[in-house]
Amino acid sequence: MNNEEIKTLLEANLELNKENNRMLHKIRGIHKRAHFFMLFRWLLIIGFAFGAYYYVQPYFNRVIEIYNSIPNFGNIDVTKLEGIINGLKP
Repeated sequence: MNNEEIKTLLEANLELNKENNRMLHKIRGIHKRAHFFMLFRWLLIIGFAFGAYYYVQPYFNRVIEIYNSIPNFGNIDVTKLEGIINGLKP
């Protein structure tokens, strides 16, 4: 091989390396954006879950309160029950 052939091969190799470097930088940028959006998506899902819990928490608390008062339903004092019935009479 003479110097001219080596020079053309080196220039071709340099061009391929530059093209490869550009493609790798694009792939790296795409990967960074994908990672960011994946993180954003999970933060959004967790945020909606906490928001939904905050919104329905009073309803859950009321249901739990009603459920806990059911066993005490049979322990009503008769005098209190008579007072409630008398209070309902006109």
